[in-house]
Amino acid sequence: LRLRFGCDGEPMITGVDIAAAGSSSGATVECGSAVACLGAVGTPALLQRSGVGPMKTLQRAGVDVVAANELVGENLITQPQITMVTRFSQPGASSRSFAVECWRHLRDQWLDFHERGNGFFTSTVELSGL
Repeated sequence: LRLRFGCDGEPMITGVDIAAAGSSSGATVECGSAVACLGAVGTPALLQRSGVGPMKTLQRAGVDVVAANELVGENLITQPQITMVTRFSQPGASSRSFAVECWRHLRDQWLDFHERGNGFFTSTVELSGL
């Protein structure tokens, strides 16, 4: 998978090259725009394969530079995790989840997120309620 860009002035997408892994043949889908939804690791990889990314990285990989951008592939964050559902047998026992009883914990997590950019609120699964 690789994005195709036109050569006139500013880089504009003109299509997407599609080929099966290990295959030398494939197809090009002509388009005027595309949305890359490949996650925190896959999207920068697609951009770099397509010539968008840090110039030195692209040159080292032998990729023609379409647009130099030192931020592509930097500060990647992904949330590998497991969701566990628990039932407590003791009266009054609760988890540290989105419950009124846990407001102090939630406040601390919110402050941690805003000050350091990590913790409970960086988890998309927790925010979705799954």
